[in-house]
Amino acid sequence: MTEKTDPVPSWELVQQAGLDETLLDALLKLMPSGALVANAEGRILFVNRQMEEVWRMSMQPGMAVPVWRGFHPDGTEVEAEDWPLARALNRGEIVRDEEIEIVLGDGGRSVVRVSAAPLSKEGGEVVAALMTCLDISETRRRYTSRKFLSDAGALLSSSLDPVTTLRNIARLAVPTLADWCTIDLVDSEGNIERVAVEHIDQRKVQVAAELARRHSPMAGSGAGVAEAIRAGRSELVHEVTPGVLDSFAEGPRHRELPEEPGLRSVLIVPLLTRSGPPGDTTCVPPSSAWP
Repeated sequence: MTEKTDPVPSWELVQQAGLDETLLDALLKLMPSGALVANAEGRILFVNRQMEEVWRMSMQPGMAVPVWRGFHPDGTEVEAEDWPLARALNRGEIVRDEEIEIVLGDGGRSVVRVSAAPLSKEGGEVVAALMTCLDISETRRRYTSRKFLSDAGALLSSSLDPVTTLRNIARLAVPTLADWCTIDLVDSEGNIERVAVEHIDQRKVQVAAELARRHSPMAGSGAGVAEAIRAGRSELVHEVTPGVLDSFAEGPRHRELPEEPGLRSVLIVPLLTRSGPPGDTTCVPPSSAWP
């Protein structure tokens, strides 16, 4: 939400009240949100520890404002001039509570609620701007999980065909919970058949489908999908290294293909029934495909 207002002559008010930089610095340190003040040249004047923790990167007074990367709720990338801080500095806008999915300094992602406001001299010249960031990732994750369970429950009762139901659940999982989701079932002869493939990038669905068509998981394999089904235990691979790919591969071509969809981490969960696991769901968490 954005308000177009005349900038508040904050510098003069602060000086008239006898407040100095020491007090401003103390206020920033006490704020629950990350906070940063930058001047019109894009240099940091003040920044609190919470801001560095939110972004997982070092920011110090005198440094240039980092080149941040983030995404709107619709998935489009935030352009440099559209960041709340830039809009406050360049357009005199007051920005309140915009949600942005940010790329962190360590490569991960978080969802933050961002606000910004211009700081001006008497006469309206904007000389600096304040931006605050509140990490709401955990709140968003809880909401997303509850919604997914609710929607999945509705899908389970929407069709009598189990394969159709599983394909619908794979579509629901991407991109809500994962960038890539596959579902495998064990047929009456003990062979593993892939019944669903979904990817956040539709171009890569074809790569994943080719992988399944040419190299279905071998029931006797001691790793990956086959092992999760055999043992009935979930497997989380935090980092998909070349060694992990080699252990999962069923041949040279199979070894090449997993790199194309962008695997970095993977979660394999067996589908359990009273008689044992009839199949599994494999999900690639969203962070695994992030640059």
